[in-house]
Order: sequence, then structure tokens, then C-alpha cells
Amino acid sequence: MHLSLNWIKDFLKNNITLTAEELGDLITLKTAEIEGFNDEAHNFENMVVGQIIEVKPHPNADKLKICITDIGDKKVQIVCGGSNVENGLKVACTLPGSRVKWHGEGDLITIEAAQVRGEDSYGMIAAAEEIGLGQSEGNQIMNLNYLDAAPGTPLAEALQKADIVYEIDNKSLTHRPDLWGHLGFAREIATITDNEFTLPSPQVEIPSKGKEISLKVTDKEILQRWNSVIIEGITVGPSPLWMQSRLQSCGINPVNNLVDVTNYVMLEIGQPMHCYDYDILGTDKLEIRFAKPGETLETIDHKQRELHTEDPILFAGKPTMLLGIMGGANSEVTEATSTILLEAGNWDPTIIRKTSTRNGLRTDASQRFEKSLDSNLTELAIKRALEIILEICPEAKIAGPITDIWNKKPEIITIDLDPERVRKYIGADISDDQIKNILQSLGYTLENWRITVPSHRATKDIGIEVDLIEEVARIYGYDQIEATLPELPAKMPHLNLHRERQHQARQILASFGLSEVLNYSFYGKQDLEQCFLEEEKHIKLKNYLSEEQTHMRVSLLPNLLKNVHLNLKNFSEFSIYELGRIYPEIGEFFPAEEEQIGLVVVGKDSFLQLKGILQEFFEQFSHQQYTFERNDNPPAQAHPNKAGHFLDENETLAEIFAVHPLILENYDIDAEVAYAEINFGRLAHDETFIPSFDTLPKFPDTSFDLSILVNKKTPAAELKQTLAETSELIHSVELFDVYEGEHIPADKKALAYTITLRADRTLTDQETTEVQQNCIANIQKIGGEVRG
Repeated sequence: MHLSLNWIKDFLKNNITLTAEELGDLITLKTAEIEGFNDEAHNFENMVVGQIIEVKPHPNADKLKICITDIGDKKVQIVCGGSNVENGLKVACTLPGSRVKWHGEGDLITIEAAQVRGEDSYGMIAAAEEIGLGQSEGNQIMNLNYLDAAPGTPLAEALQKADIVYEIDNKSLTHRPDLWGHLGFAREIATITDNEFTLPSPQVEIPSKGKEISLKVTDKEILQRWNSVIIEGITVGPSPLWMQSRLQSCGINPVNNLVDVTNYVMLEIGQPMHCYDYDILGTDKLEIRFAKPGETLETIDHKQRELHTEDPILFAGKPTMLLGIMGGANSEVTEATSTILLEAGNWDPTIIRKTSTRNGLRTDASQRFEKSLDSNLTELAIKRALEIILEICPEAKIAGPITDIWNKKPEIITIDLDPERVRKYIGADISDDQIKNILQSLGYTLENWRITVPSHRATKDIGIEVDLIEEVARIYGYDQIEATLPELPAKMPHLNLHRERQHQARQILASFGLSEVLNYSFYGKQDLEQCFLEEEKHIKLKNYLSEEQTHMRVSLLPNLLKNVHLNLKNFSEFSIYELGRIYPEIGEFFPAEEEQIGLVVVGKDSFLQLKGILQEFFEQFSHQQYTFERNDNPPAQAHPNKAGHFLDENETLAEIFAVHPLILENYDIDAEVAYAEINFGRLAHDETFIPSFDTLPKFPDTSFDLSILVNKKTPAAELKQTLAETSELIHSVELFDVYEGEHIPADKKALAYTITLRADRTLTDQETTEVQQNCIANIQKIGGEVRG
């Protein structure tokens, strides 16, 4: 957004003595962020109004002319190629030292006195685009005969371009609808510079009878307030120079006097307006409602739009305007317009925002309406526009009274303010009088510290006491508040046990050589298909950013496989993990949100490596060992013969499997990949997993080894459980070797275990021998053979 300082001064009683930079810094500190400013007069330095007094042909160029030009203090010769040069023409002369864009293109160049085709030329006669004033038609220079300016007048002064224009960061205005016009900033600047703000009071005589429209509000939630008036005797033409200059300074190109007036009032007051050609409109019976199925509207950007049933429209026998956003071409003001309907409305901000987004149409009007404008602005805007129209079109006549329809009057907000709490919150000794002066200067009304919020700040902005305290603090000056340390007792922060468990898990996995990866919580539909995941178990995003991020993830595997694909370009074997959340659809308002650890090992014997990592992880993390079983009903993502799970009291704590070859092929992975997923949410929050202290044994352990020959398909866990259940004296059973090969039948494998015995006394040799014999007997019962 752009802000004209000259325009601001229209609403201030006294002059501003600060420099442009000082004022910009003050506005940034107290109101909104100034990104920079442009001193327009600097852009027109060494440029003056000149008048051509003689035109001669160039002896060496058919398309060039020699123009003897009066520039005030002297007459100079300038070579010019403009097609419209003639005697008596007032022109823009860019004298040596000025900076222009040659033919409006490229970078700025500095003009110097030079020879053009052998003839002296003291500067240049400029076209509009060469000095940043729009676009000329054909090869024409600017015609300044409409200016009441003598030759030699500085061009900035003649064109009313001696202004400071600030550029405002729009993000800093999001919560301040009152600042989307010069009037709101003038009120702020008056306060921060100790000036006096003057609210405009248009002096217009409004007829009590005459032409007036009839408005039906069918869908009442759309409208908050409507004001309109009919004006006859209009002559459409260019707007006056002062208006064009201010519009251009604020980044809006002039169109014609009527459109320019509505833009001018919008920039001045902050209230968007619209002009309809009343004769083309063809009726005085209007309706505000949502569009019906099949209705279309060609907007003034000449695009045909299919209207949605939630789009608010003005209906005049046909859709005529997309309310709050853009008018229709079927009632657009043209050069032939003589009677207009001038309208200023206030619309529901949420409806406007959604309609703007749905139609991909963000305009100056929609940006303001979606911020919740003050409904009191509509009447002021109408009267201000009438004042300007009657000034620039003296033959115009107001045809009837102003139609004023209040559909929803704003609530009057009052807040009790405690001055002591103001001082406590801010941390500064601000007097009662200072607090009152600040608030009154901003438009608040005070009565025994009961504050009435002005309407321009009562639209979702100021609502509670701390809002008022912030108002006082920013105007008082944050830079004026002494920095002090808060009086808080020093104490240890509360322990976040879950975060500690996350750190513990990361440390353990890092000690195993796993690298952590971080991925987005989304993936695309292609990942669902490539990973054999069911779409109905996913939540699909409505406003996804790309086709690769359309669904909330229900598994960490797809993104980890993408990581594998990328890392295989540099490494043949590696292991990675991700600690993250999944979001399965459970048919309720919110999805389930489960925290998991996904682990991937890539390389030879990856499944066995990952199984060992999980066993050791559980041992270190929770000091427990969990039952591992083959999974006879593996997920679709698993290799059918390489899948298992770790169980705790028959509840799955982790799944592990070799990734299905077809999935690896889908991700262009030519390597063995094993994957495991740990239910970390359960693991980290179950109190039984918190390690406890065991006293050291008072008596020594005794142990013996057994090598057992069993069928290859017999799970090692089954042997371990059989041995562990043999006697109460058995403290632990540990597998330390697996052998297949020479001297071992092809369908067999040899497993070697260390069995440790412990008791609260010294064990005898007889007890040890008895346990050993019982272990051998139990192994033989399940088909095993003890080798030694």
C-alpha cells in the first residue's frame, strides 16, 4: 500500500516539521511498518515545463526535428523525434543532469548536452513513459498545454508531483482495517506527532425527494449496510490533474472522472465504492442474494465467470456485480454514460474472503472488505464522492435522496480500564493524563475510566482491556520503556518426561549408527499406490500445496523409501530412522495422532540387522525384552516370508519386515531393505517401561552352555522360552551363536545358548546338574537334540 504525505496533510491542522525519514521511522515504531519512501520531486530533478517556439526540419534525419524551446531563463535547441511536435506546444523538458528511461525501457540514464546527427541538443523532450507517467500513444511526446504553468516551472511542481510517498507493508495492516485509507493514517500521525486531526465533513445538499432505488435483501447475512444515490447530468471525461497525480502516486492508473472518484475515495477513506450506468442497469429494483446454479457474470476485466451458489451478487434482472469484489461489464460506466447509481456497501468479511479465494479474484476492494470495515464509512464515502463529483462536473445533479439501509448495526463496545494496571503491564510511570490524552487522540471516549471504542476500531480489533493497554504502550513508545528484568524466582523448569524419552530414543539409535531424517507429514496419491496403502484410511487435504502432498500420512514408510532412493546414489549400505506422527482417519472430527519411530536398514542381511537393533533398543530404552514372533498375517507392504512383530502382553509394540520387492521396484530401489515401525507413543508413556533399580545379587551366578540342533523352521524364541520355563533357578537365557553348514543336516540349524542360574543362596553342583538335565529333557520333548 502507498501513502501520500501531501494527502495526509489534508487532515492535519498543523504542518509536519519532521523529515520524511524521521516520520517514516516514527510510523514504523508506533503504527505500521514502513518499507521505504519515494521523494517524487527527486524523480523530476532537472526537468521543467518548456514551450516550443519554433520547429525546423533536421538537415540530416527525416524523422527528427529541431525544436527551439523556451525553458524560462533561456531558449535552447533540442532535437526531438516526436510525431506531434508543433509551435506553441508545452512539453516536458529533461535537461542535462536529469535521469530518464530511454523509450520507457531499460535502466535510468543521465541526460547530457550532446549532438544528434550533427546538431546540438540541450537535453530531451520526453514522452510520458520516459519519465514514469504512463504510456504515450505512438511516437508522441507529452502535451502539457492543459497546465497553467509558465515555461521554466519545475515539472514536479507543475504536475503536482512534489510529494513524499511511503510504501507500507500490508502484513502490518492485517488487523487494522481503519488503516486501509489515508484518513486512518492521518489520525495515527496526528497522535504520534502531537498534531490535530480534522475529520472530513463533506458539504453537500441532498434532496429529500426524487429518484431512488428499491433494494430487496434476500440473503441478509451478506449485507451490513448499503448507501446509494442517483446522479444525473454526468459528462464522462478525464479527471483533474490533482486527482490523477494522487492516484498515480498510490499506484492506480487514472481511467475517467467517475471511476477515478471511486478509487480516490477508497484510498482516502478506506471505503470501496462502485458506479453503475443507471440507464444500462435498466431498473430501479435491485436484489442482494447469493447466485443461483447456472448464473454467470462477465466482470469488468471482461472475463466470463460461472457463479457459485455461495457467491454474493447484486441482481438487477441479471447478475450485475460480484459484491465486494468486482462490478459487471453489463453496467459499466462508458463515455456515453450520463446517469449513474453511486453505491457504497459494507459486506460480511468472511463471505467476501471466501468468494475472493474461490474465484481467484483479489482486488483492492476485497482486500479491504475482508478485514471488517467500519459500517459508518459508507455514508461518509457517498457524501465525499458527491462533493468531488459536483466539483469536477458542475452540470451534474443529485437526482434524489441517499438510500440508507442498515441490515446489521455494529455493536458499541465499552471497556473498563484501570490506569494502575496500565502502568503495571507496560512497566513505565505513565500519568493518568497521558493515558487519557493518548486514547482521546486516537478517537476513544472516556467517562470515569469506562472507555467507549470508536467504530473504526470496533471491528474485531479492540475488545478487551489489554488491547487498550497496547494502544497506550505503542503511542507512549516502546523505546521509552526502560528494560528491566522480571522479578521471578529462579527455579528448575518442569521436567518434560516425553521430551526426555524422545532424546533418549535418539541417543540410543544414534549409538547404533542410524541417521535421523525429517520428512513432511504428507505424501501424494502416487505414494498410496506405490506402497499398497488404502486411500480411505487417509485424510485428504483440501488446500494441498502440490500433488506430492495431498494426503496426511498413515505410515512413515513412503517418505523413508524416498530417502532410501536418494541415498543409494552415494551409499550401498546405510540405516536411517524418523521419529514422527501419523494421522489415520478414524471417522471422527479429528484423526488419530500417533507417534512412531520408523527404522530402515539397507544392505545385506538387513532384516536380521534390524531385528537385532530393535532387540537392543528395547533392552536399553526400557530394560525389558519383548516376545518376538513370526507374523503370519503381514501387512501388504511386507515380504510374505520375512515379517515379524515384537509383542508385550500380546499387544504389538513394533512391526518388522523386509519391504515387498514390488514396492522396492516402484521406488526404483535395487537393494535389500528392511523396515520396522515402533509404537513410540505407547512405549514412551507406559509407566511400566520406566526403568527401576535392582540390587546386585549377594550370591554368585553359575552358568552352562547348550548347543541345540533343531529344524530350521523352529523359532529361536520358542527354544528360549522352553529353556526359561524349565526351572525357577534360571535367571536368563541368551543366544550367542547360530551355525548352519558342515556336519549339520541341510534342514537343521544349531543354536547355542548360555543359561545363567541365580538364587538367594549358593547353588550346589547337584542343583546345577539337575537343571541342566531338565533343560535337555525339555528340548528333546519339542524335537530338539542337544549337541553339547
